[in-house]
Amino acid sequence: MKRNAILVAVACLFAIAFAHVSSAQGDSKIGGSWDATIHAPDKTMSEQWMFKQDGMKITGTAKGDKGELPIEGTIEGTVFRGLVTDGDQHYQVHLTVDGDDMDGTIRMGKNEFLLMLKKSK
Repeated sequence: MKRNAILVAVACLFAIAFAHVSSAQGDSKIGGSWDATIHAPDKTMSEQWMFKQDGMKITGTAKGDKGELPIEGTIEGTVFRGLVTDGDQHYQVHLTVDGDDMDGTIRMGKNEFLLMLKKSK
């Protein structure tokens, strides 16, 4: 009985380790143009975001009412975390990638807004 319990425990550890390794190798590909929509309480803003990807490192621009702002971040699996820089301001971005869609939030100062991106055609 103890032997079976030990074998099951070892098998579970291998399964967890394998799942972690395979998810780390499966980083989403987000390079290219995206149509971004920021949902603020008083208005909806549309922007064009462009990403360049080098492995897990992401760079790019967010083009909107304020012109073009630089984006830097990383992608791990299906999660993108980055910063949009606007002068002295830094807006935190947290997105989940689902194929040609991404959704999450952008934190601008003390405010956090819904952010949705759709791959441009």
